[in-house]
Amino acid sequence: MAPTGVAAQRIDGKMIHSALRITNQGGTFLTRAITDPALKSTLAQVKTIIIDEVSMVSAQLLSFISDTFAKIQENSFAFGGINVVLVGDLAQLPPVNRTPVYH
Repeated sequence: MAPTGVAAQRIDGKMIHSALRITNQGGTFLTRAITDPALKSTLAQVKTIIIDEVSMVSAQLLSFISDTFAKIQENSFAFGGINVVLVGDLAQLPPVNRTPVYH
């Protein structure tokens, strides 16, 4: 997954928001991954999450993704215990109007 369409195309992946059906309402993230049984079932099969261009992913979004997969996997481990690979140059573009994952 990647935060932008261009980055997602370059890795033959999907945008984070579309893959997890995330919306941002009033500064709060919401996802259909918990309420849509088909999507939840698909995401429950994920063994490794790869996120490219991590410098553009906010700390809030990364935490939300972690919490979402913990709920899907029905445990309290970060990302539900799934392997996570974060890729990107942290000195590049920061997230828009949010806290960067790394300072």
